[in-house]
Amino acid sequence: MLAMFQPEEWTLLEQFQRQNLKHWLIGGHGIELVVGHSYRAHEDLDFMVDAHDGPRMLRVLEDLGFSHLQGSLEEGDVFYRREHLIVDVVPIDSRACPPRTFGELAPIQWPEVFLETHVVQVQGMALPTLTAEMHLAMKILIADFYQIPMREKDLVDCEQLRSCREAFQQAPAQ
Repeated sequence: MLAMFQPEEWTLLEQFQRQNLKHWLIGGHGIELVVGHSYRAHEDLDFMVDAHDGPRMLRVLEDLGFSHLQGSLEEGDVFYRREHLIVDVVPIDSRACPPRTFGELAPIQWPEVFLETHVVQVQGMALPTLTAEMHLAMKILIADFYQIPMREKDLVDCEQLRSCREAFQQAPAQ
């Protein structure tokens, strides 16, 4: 079973699609799309958005009744909330090679292929996310950047990503 989305999350995903925003679902939901099943609870929805589409994404959130919680696109990370749903938006310059983030996250050196999009079809909608390798790279680079050990949920995510990669590598050629 693929990542389960609550109705309010699904509405948000549909609006981002309708607005033709260049974005990637990351974090736990994005990883569940890649590995093909749900495996843990989620606290929020995490997105990377092309920096040029960042302001439009925030307008979509506001139009849907989300309120600014903290941060900004310029600071490199912004959070919005509507009732219990928190949305985390990280802008990235997808036109740069390698891609680059902003603000506090600007020093991170992302791989050149970081934004290679992995698309998963769910209920007739194409949901963009990162490849398993790039989700794993992101978890490692973020932990290294902040010089902190990974949280338990990050370790679980990494194990799921590694298992997914191993299964893919062992699959017979089509």
